[in-house]
Amino acid sequence: MNWCFQNQCERAAYHESGHIVFAYLCGYRCEGVQLERKTEKEMVLWSGHSYIDYGKDCFYVSKFIGGDADVAFFETLHPSEHAEAAAVAHRIAQVFLAGSLAEAIYANNGNTNINFPIDVEWLDLVRVEFLNYALTNLHCNHNAEEFITALFTQMLKKLQAPEVWYAIEHLGKLLRKTKKINGMQIEEVLEGLMLIPSFSTYRA
Repeated sequence: MNWCFQNQCERAAYHESGHIVFAYLCGYRCEGVQLERKTEKEMVLWSGHSYIDYGKDCFYVSKFIGGDADVAFFETLHPSEHAEAAAVAHRIAQVFLAGSLAEAIYANNGNTNINFPIDVEWLDLVRVEFLNYALTNLHCNHNAEEFITALFTQMLKKLQAPEVWYAIEHLGKLLRKTKKINGMQIEEVLEGLMLIPSFSTYRA
């Protein structure tokens, strides 16, 4: 594997590791992650997929990003449910954006002082924009124009804790090497770094 292909693979690994670590920061778990190598027009491309377990938030998540995603659903929610739905939206939006944020920091040699805006992977961006749109229907004092910027600011504060970036870096290197990690291996790594118990401290 030459440097260019290796670099693409490592960027994809850091991207997925960002999703995973922020999933745990937000109280979720990851059942596994894998990288896939594809060839298009003689070009080798790497992509990845993380299997996130959203636990008790699964119902709202299915309405936000699942096959039955529908803004009309949120218009029917009782006002007492708006805050909970909005909290879920903010948590999963961080998980979606974390991949591109981790990739940008990786490209900046691990330095979290990055310039915004950054490139966000298209599917993650589509999902976050839907969340943004849905939140406007929840009447929760939502600032649609500043939504993504505010999320990145909040996420960078979490990354000021050195162990958070170290976890992303550790998983990224492991995933680049193995191309596939199951949930038990992920949690063994995080437990070994003594990070899983501390994740509740950073919960959004």
